[in-house]
Parts: sequence; C-alpha cells; structure tokens
Amino acid sequence: MNKRTITCWRALALILIPLLLAACGGTGGVPAETAAQPVDTPAESATAQVIPTAPAAATEAPAPSDLTTPSELDSRSLGNMLFHGVLEEDITLIDGKFEGEPFVSGGTSRPQVTLLAEPIAYGDLNGDGRTDAAVILASDTGGSGTFIFLAAVESQDGAPVNVATLPLGDREQVKSMVIDDGRLVVTMLSHAESDPACCPTLEATRLFQLLDGEWIDIER
Repeated sequence: MNKRTITCWRALALILIPLLLAACGGTGGVPAETAAQPVDTPAESATAQVIPTAPAAATEAPAPSDLTTPSELDSRSLGNMLFHGVLEEDITLIDGKFEGEPFVSGGTSRPQVTLLAEPIAYGDLNGDGRTDAAVILASDTGGSGTFIFLAAVESQDGAPVNVATLPLGDREQVKSMVIDDGRLVVTMLSHAESDPACCPTLEATRLFQLLDGEWIDIER
C-alpha cells in the first residue's frame, strides 16, 4: 500500500470515528441520551379513571289506591245528572242546581234543589269493587224548611246513576262523610229539644249501608 493510500485512509478515519462516537454516545456503545423510562404510575392512573356514578335515589312510588274515582263521578258530573226521591218527580241538576215551575202560575216561589259542594264521600258502597259516591242534596219547597237528603251514586256504563236517596231531616247539617268498609259514616248536627229549627247543635254520628238499592240506617 503506498503512502498516499495510507494517508487517505487516515483522513477518512479521522472523519468517521468522531461521527461514530457521537452516534453511540461517545463510549461503550451506550446512547448519549438514555431512552425515557416509563414512570412507575399506579395502575388506576394508567388508564382513564372511571368514577362510578351514584345511583339515582329510588323514589318510592305511592301505594296504588284500592279504588280509583272515575271521571263520571267527579263534582262536575255529579252536578249535572238526574236524581230521584227528592221531589215527587225526578229532577235533573244543571251546574249543581234545579229549579222547577212556580207553585202558582205567575208566581216567583218554586221548588229548588241544590247539590252541596261538600261533603262528598267516595268508596265502594255496594261491594262490587268499584268506586261509588255519597252526596248531600238540599231541597227548598217554598216554605220555611230546607230538607236534607242523602243520595248514593254509582257509575254504570260510564255514566253516574242515582241508586238511592234518603231524607235526613229539616235543616240538619252534615259536617263530614266517609265510606269505611262498605258503610257510610256521617257526622252531623241534629236538633236537640231546645234548639230552634234554624240551628241544630246536637252532634251525632249515623251509619248507613247501601243494600239492594236502598239506604239502611244501621248501628255502629
């Protein structure tokens, strides 16, 4: 090998060796820049953390009522239906009222019947498992008295039907009614011996049962 060739190889070595050392990190073939090592991260952070969502608070559904009140027994329907047993002839209420013909032709006095807005009791009166209604009617026949009637109404083929009517007395005051185990419990004011006709003060509880289409006054 001639001197010129040796000189070329030395020059080439001088160029290549620094490049190789730089590529290998300078010593022992270990890279100058150590590869980034994975951080020892807890397992739960290695993946997207899923935060459990608290279950929605359970809403306790109201206990279903044993009986539902059909629309044909609502107050509007009860105020626009036919009743019997109040006057000599059947009457039909319109918006809760009835007005008959004058007692005397051309006169102003006439029979009037009014459905009291309260109390009204709902429940099963005849044991068929469906809702019935008990309502109070007040009748003014032109005299000084106002006669109170207890009426039972059933739902039949989607319509309200008055199945029984019972007079309770003159100017009696019904304070409350509730249907309990098929019986109607009525709390009312009746007349004591010393009470004027206008103002009963004797509180009493009366029990009624609907039997074969009639009101029966029973003992507790």
